[in-house]
Amino acid sequence: MKNAWQSKLTAFDAELVKMVESVTDKPCEPKNGGNHFFFEADYGNHANEPDYILAIWDAIEGRTGKRLISMKDDPERHALLVRVKFYKDGCPDAAFVPKIEQE
Repeated sequence: MKNAWQSKLTAFDAELVKMVESVTDKPCEPKNGGNHFFFEADYGNHANEPDYILAIWDAIEGRTGKRLISMKDDPERHALLVRVKFYKDGCPDAAFVPKIEQE
């Protein structure tokens, strides 16, 4: 069963999570941050590849746009720490994104 905050996630957010999992080969689990959600993009398998890490960074930044609150590299954890605002009034463009079942 979904938590109430998970109903604020849109199809774009689900696509973001799937993209991060695809490029990192690690699970990506968004968590509630109140007016935003946050997650770690674990790049441990590619810690010695700065171009790969930058590509993940650019992909997240491109997917989130103005909703990106912050993204920080934590080299000790081999992860990008990402915070993203929820859409305030739903997602008007979501009709153009395939519907993805969210857990």
